[in-house]
Amino acid sequence: MLKSMNLLKLAVSVMTLTSLAAASNAQTTFFVSPCGNDAWTGTTNICVAPDGPVATIQTAIDASSDGDTILLVDGIYNGPGNVNVTFGGRQISVRSLEDNPMNCIIDCEDVSNARGFLFDSGERPDSVLRGITVRNGHGTVFTPGGAILIDGSSPTIERCHFESNRVGGINAHGGAIASKGGGHPRILDCSFRDNRIDGSVTGTAQGGALSIENGDVVRCDFTNNINFTASDSALGGGVHVSGTATFVSCLFVGNETEASRGASYGGGLYNGQSATIIGCTFVDNRARATGLAVAGGSGVFNDGSLSVNSSILFANRGAALESSNGMASVIHSNVEGGWLGTGNIDADPHLDVDYTLLVSSPCLDAGDPSQGFCGDRDLAGSSRVLDGLLSGAPILDMGAFEFSQVKFEARLQSGVITLSVDAPMELTSWLIAGFGTRDGRCVLDYGTFSIDRSFPWGYRRLPAGPGSLNIPVRAMWHGSSIAFQVLVLDQDPALGLPQAISAGAAGQLSPVRVVSVP
Repeated sequence: MLKSMNLLKLAVSVMTLTSLAAASNAQTTFFVSPCGNDAWTGTTNICVAPDGPVATIQTAIDASSDGDTILLVDGIYNGPGNVNVTFGGRQISVRSLEDNPMNCIIDCEDVSNARGFLFDSGERPDSVLRGITVRNGHGTVFTPGGAILIDGSSPTIERCHFESNRVGGINAHGGAIASKGGGHPRILDCSFRDNRIDGSVTGTAQGGALSIENGDVVRCDFTNNINFTASDSALGGGVHVSGTATFVSCLFVGNETEASRGASYGGGLYNGQSATIIGCTFVDNRARATGLAVAGGSGVFNDGSLSVNSSILFANRGAALESSNGMASVIHSNVEGGWLGTGNIDADPHLDVDYTLLVSSPCLDAGDPSQGFCGDRDLAGSSRVLDGLLSGAPILDMGAFEFSQVKFEARLQSGVITLSVDAPMELTSWLIAGFGTRDGRCVLDYGTFSIDRSFPWGYRRLPAGPGSLNIPVRAMWHGSSIAFQVLVLDQDPALGLPQAISAGAAGQLSPVRVVSVP
């Protein structure tokens, strides 16, 4: 009997420990709201005691564990607990509830040494900040980064907006973000606007928007950021690189360096060690020198090892690209003034007002044929790579935007794509496969799918007037994920523009994005 009782106690103990372990591993969501109260539990987003949202981001983070999510209700956050927020090394996600950074704002109110976040506890890629605006941050002498300081950490920052942040003081770095200490952050789908290093700087000023040691910067927009110093060198109006960094599908517009002593280099980007630039656009940037200073590289200035691929450097206010040591490899790019390298051109890129490519652009399908993005997106979120010229060979375009006559796109492995219009029009639809994966490799191919035999390959004309077209498809490769694209061609202008064009898809993978309305 005693033996049986001991076994029962052991079983109960094991069950208790197992239950506690399961509870501790459970992922929790905490809510934060401007109408919240830090005495509440934060388990709902309704501002009612006792389980309503907390009032400060730091309170929610301090209560969290690895794997948890902190959701910020739309509104403006400021003051203690909402600035200089730290993750404390946690692998958590802090994001806006509606995923719209324009409506979820951390306002640091330009208080000295007040920024949005500090990542200085070894955070890893699973430490995520998403969908938030940080504005009016103010970094100072020994604490760079007006909006965010990353020190020895590798967080993921995505879909965030940084505006009107600044840094001053000695050797100021990163008007919006400064990353140092050997980490490798990933900065994705972010925008940097009107950030600056102000004229109070003494010593070298680095990166009006971003000063980065190592990391990946993908689909980011750097606009009207300024790096100004009256006492020394200004390096990088938009970005300063001091380690190994990669930039993909990024836009640099209207950024500026200005110095009255020393050097004013790299209006758009300054590379001090090793930078790779793929599919980026540099326009209207400037490196300005006054007094005793010298200027160079209004678009990009290289003082290390630089690789530029499938990019546009044109119409900057000064030299598009300068390199102090000749260690710049440039291929399949449009560089004003010319640059030696395979596939390079020197021609007006024919950009629209939003810096996308016009149909007349020489940059269409002129990028590196070996660069297969395999389902990646350009700066506007459209698929990359596409066959913009309908030549039968999808090739990467130069610059941050991929040109296409695609009107919608659907991702599925098998199912039905439906194209419909609700106003009179006559069109020709052409179904193509743009990209996919097979055996772990990126494949660009027109033969990656089959169409039901009742539907003729290639073209199908809809009669004038409202109607729809159903196209049955299936992938030819088992387990492949193929992106199908429908292009609208040969529209008769006399019929007028349709009021709307929509798409639907049914299959194993069925989200559909309407890219544009013709």
